[in-house]
Amino acid sequence: MSHELLLLDYIKAHWRQHQPAQLDRGVWIALHEEVTAEAYDADTPVVKAWFMTNRKIDRCALISFKIFAENRLQVRANESHEMGEANIAPYPTAGLYYLDFLFAPLWGGGMKVEIDDRDKVIDRGRLWVS
Repeated sequence: MSHELLLLDYIKAHWRQHQPAQLDRGVWIALHEEVTAEAYDADTPVVKAWFMTNRKIDRCALISFKIFAENRLQVRANESHEMGEANIAPYPTAGLYYLDFLFAPLWGGGMKVEIDDRDKVIDRGRLWVS
């Protein structure tokens, strides 16, 4: 299975485990270009995007994700986020990825994950929590 699919499944499993009620509208997922080994966020350009619902994950046009990202900037800090967001970015080391999620205003985190030779996604440490 590809690393992309493994990471999408990992995000989906995590989201279903902690799914807040306001996220019935789904989660945007962005795959970014490679980040530096010291990165604590995915600040590189987005190369692919998906939209996840309770039923499926669909690949989306980058322009759709960019419209979401622009609108997200308009949401005030004290307002609820109607949709979740997750970001994936490869580190320079093969099989190592930055992954974050924000499923509600104060329900998120960033981490390093590794995909081992048995196609298991392993949490290698939290980078931040909200």
